[in-house]
Amino acid sequence: MNGLINIKTMSSLEIAALTGKEHSDVLRDIRKYIIGEKDAANLQHEQIQGVTIINDARNYTKEILLDKENSLVLVSGYSVDMRRRIIRRWLELEAKQTEPTPKPALTTEYDVALKGSEIIARMLNLGDVGKIKLVSAINNQYGIQGYLPPYGVENPDRAVETTVGNSEVTYALSVLLKANNVQSSAVKVNKVLVEQGFLETKTRPSASKATTLGLLPFCFS
Repeated sequence: MNGLINIKTMSSLEIAALTGKEHSDVLRDIRKYIIGEKDAANLQHEQIQGVTIINDARNYTKEILLDKENSLVLVSGYSVDMRRRIIRRWLELEAKQTEPTPKPALTTEYDVALKGSEIIARMLNLGDVGKIKLVSAINNQYGIQGYLPPYGVENPDRAVETTVGNSEVTYALSVLLKANNVQSSAVKVNKVLVEQGFLETKTRPSASKATTLGLLPFCFS
C-alpha cells in the first residue's frame, strides 16, 4: 500500500457492504473487469495503477483496494441504487480529505497563560531563570505549587553584572569576592568549597573535555 499513501481508496469489503453483494462476488468482478483474467493470478499493484491486492498469511486474497476511478468502473454495471451508494461514499471520503486538520484547542485559562508566557519568553529572549520566574508567576496565580526547580538567585541589592539572556542578576565568584572585600582568589575559594563538599569537579562531554565545577545540594543549619 506504500504506493497509495495520501490517496483515498475503497476496499472490496466496503464495496460489498455498501452494495449488499457477497465479497467473493465483488472480488470476482474486480478480477474480471478491472484486473483482467490473464493478470489476476500474478498481479502486482504496480502493474495496474490504483489497484492493491492484500493477501492473508496463506497468500489468499483478503481484500482489494481500488482508487476512485477503478471503483466507479467496477460498479458501472451494477444497479442505479448500488452506484448511488458508492458515489455518496466517495463524496464523503473526498470531503474528509479536504477538511483541514484542526489544531489542538487550549482547554483552560492556565493553558492559555502558559502559551502566552512561551511567546513572551521567545520575544524577549529570556534565559532559563527568566523563563522559570515567568512560569512560577503563572503557577502562583493559579495556585499550582511545585514542579519547578529551585534555579537561579533573587536580585541582590547591588547589581554588579548580569548574564545575557536572563532576567536575573548573577555574579562571577571573583566579583562576589571583590564586592565583599574577601582577600582571596576564586581558584583558592573553589578549592576550599570542593574540599568542604559544596562543589564537585565534573568533566563536560566535549572534544577538549573541559573541567567545570558543579554545585551540590546543601543547607545551612
